[in-house]
Amino acid sequence: MLICLSLGGTHLQVGLMHSGNYYARPTVLWRERIETARAQSAADLVVTACTEARALILAEGINYREPMRLGLSFPGPFHNRKWFSNNLTDDFQSGVDLVSLTKQVFSNCGFDIVKIDCVLDAQADAGAEVFHPAGSLVGEHIGRATVLNFATGVAAGLVSPKDAKVSGRVLTTERDFTLHFGEGFDGGVGQIGRHLLFEVASGSWNYLFQRDGRTSEQRGAIRLSEYLSGPGITSRYILAFANEYKECLETLMLDRQTQLDIESLLTQEPNLDVLIPKLNKIIRYHGGTVVRRALEKISEFTQSSDSRKKLLVTHLFEEIVQNYEDILLVLNEVDNWKPFLSSVVITGGVGQNIFNIRNFDLVTELSNRLGANISIKRSSLNDSCDRVCHYYFGKFSQSG
Repeated sequence: MLICLSLGGTHLQVGLMHSGNYYARPTVLWRERIETARAQSAADLVVTACTEARALILAEGINYREPMRLGLSFPGPFHNRKWFSNNLTDDFQSGVDLVSLTKQVFSNCGFDIVKIDCVLDAQADAGAEVFHPAGSLVGEHIGRATVLNFATGVAAGLVSPKDAKVSGRVLTTERDFTLHFGEGFDGGVGQIGRHLLFEVASGSWNYLFQRDGRTSEQRGAIRLSEYLSGPGITSRYILAFANEYKECLETLMLDRQTQLDIESLLTQEPNLDVLIPKLNKIIRYHGGTVVRRALEKISEFTQSSDSRKKLLVTHLFEEIVQNYEDILLVLNEVDNWKPFLSSVVITGGVGQNIFNIRNFDLVTELSNRLGANISIKRSSLNDSCDRVCHYYFGKFSQSG
């Protein structure tokens, strides 16, 4: 039996693979649910996951004391046994030994855990594209590929050819990355949200890789995770519409004090490289509802009878398409990245929604701009936990 946990900046979901069948609990929007909204530690989230797993197993009539494997997907880098994230509870910012914590909590609940694995969420997404029957990278002929996850953060999963001696076809270990990228790189290669920076003054992007999960810094620049993530696009929606359409903040369902805080920021902070990260912080705190609402309004404005709204949203999409093109071209200039960019799959809640907005075919637009050297697809796998389970099921099936 395989239990899978998808943990994100706004959501938590538990799934189960048993006798070849997939089962899942409804997604827990942990920032918005009363019992988890004020979660103070990683343990609070893992206890919630354990409760969800037990409820799922009992609902399906399965013996929860049956020996099982546990596969986790996590939105941040790994270093010295610890997992780091800026999008979860505060303790993850200094790192949490998530594997040991999860094993302890689940064992205390009576589960017989025989093996636990944890990978970056984008790596699990990449594996799902290889192993899921509906995946975009299914087939023996698939070579190198990149799966880009745009959600609360931004990250990449990298797929290798079948004969490259990489477990599960996805680069996850230090050995994998050393083999494909060289000695200067480590397992944090996929954390492109931390390593790609938009230089405001020049309008250009720079790739500044940092080892050990560290975040790149550049004066006057905005990280990719703050610019094209869910909170990033929501921030840019606010910047595009708030000055002319005061109601745009109200439509995001923010409380009045938060609206006032944002209005104050918009009038008092002239520097984009300072303003957008500050807006990001506010939006991340309020969870996924704000981002979903912004994406809904963006989609709605593409159909608006207000020509000004349509013009503003068109300009926003033109900027976003240009950003996607620019980051792929920048990575394509990095020798070790280039082989993985012949095939690119866009996934994640934000990526899939942005690439599915009415009247804006971003896949075709990007493909036309990039030409034949970089192929772009939108993932058809919408359930994050389904992706995690199929990655681990495929990997474990290969390894035995």
